[in-house]
Amino acid sequence: MILDYRIWDEVEKIQLITKFLEENKDKITALELSSNSISPLVAKHLSEKIQHLPYLQYANFNDIFVSRKKDQIPIALKDLMLAILDKPIRILNLSNNAFGLIGVQSIDFFIKNTKNLMELYIENCGLGPEGSELLASLLMENENKLNLEVLVINRNRLEVKGTIAFSK
Repeated sequence: MILDYRIWDEVEKIQLITKFLEENKDKITALELSSNSISPLVAKHLSEKIQHLPYLQYANFNDIFVSRKKDQIPIALKDLMLAILDKPIRILNLSNNAFGLIGVQSIDFFIKNTKNLMELYIENCGLGPEGSELLASLLMENENKLNLEVLVINRNRLEVKGTIAFSK
């Protein structure tokens, strides 16, 4: 039998990870979850542990929804973003997750309220013109006058509408 730990459908598959998060919560500054397929159930469970990481500055959620249905992604993404909302996140990577407009809508609260974010990577997420326009608007509406140093949004089909929104 071959066990594929990249597909996380059940909480049991991440017991070692959650145990590590619990035991090292006051030491963890970076979290790397990339290249896994995370179900909404697992995302919820991970989020409960991530909420207790007070010094988290780097979250790499690159390519974490491989083979997930379009309606599952916003649920899982929202839970993960809620978990890091009050953390001093400086670098966030959401690249290679095909979440499109509905994904941007599910993280709007984070983009509007984040305080310390300096680098945002949303490459190849299928934003399209509407998703990119919304993302640009949310970044400008940030309550803390966000001052991004790096914004990577390539391979998202911005088209004219999205490009104009980001040019403002």
